Amino acid sequence: MARWQSLRLADENRGSKTLWLLAIGTFLIAASLVITVAVAWNFYSIRTATKWFLWSQRYKSEVLAQSGGAAGELKHTEWDGWGWVGDTTVYLVFDSTDSLSVAAADHAPGKFNGIPCEVAEVNQLENHWYTVQFYTDTRGPCGSGLRPPTFSLVEPQVSPRSPGSRA
Repeated sequence: MARWQSLRLADENRGSKTLWLLAIGTFLIAASLVITVAVAWNFYSIRTATKWFLWSQRYKSEVLAQSGGAAGELKHTEWDGWGWVGDTTVYLVFDSTDSLSVAAADHAPGKFNGIPCEVAEVNQLENHWYTVQFYTDTRGPCGSGLRPPTFSLVEPQVSPRSPGSRA
């Protein structure tokens, strides 16, 4: 009888271990899904923060090395872009007066001082440094073809690039 009881206890332990492993596996899968959804939902924010952390010194020196140009001109460079049928462009902008800080705090699209046309979004990376996202396929007075122009506090300038070029 003692042998039968020990086998029964071993079976109960095996069943208990299986339940625990099943519970832990289910928890890990659920946690992985939650993390995946969170990362996917915030992908661009995470990408921008990581890119700024890793490459900000390079971008800062590139932008600050630009000639002064017209009085009040916002120094900038292309920061990001995506699209297949239409291009969306994001510029990294140096604003020495932080005039874009209100626009960045509002997180709303609009027409802001220093930018010649309405933009989809302005975000502040740190003091004086912003990303400005133009609407996809910005045309007319704000761009030539698919590309937004350079922008200035004084007046908009048309980019010397040909429509559709990525130079």
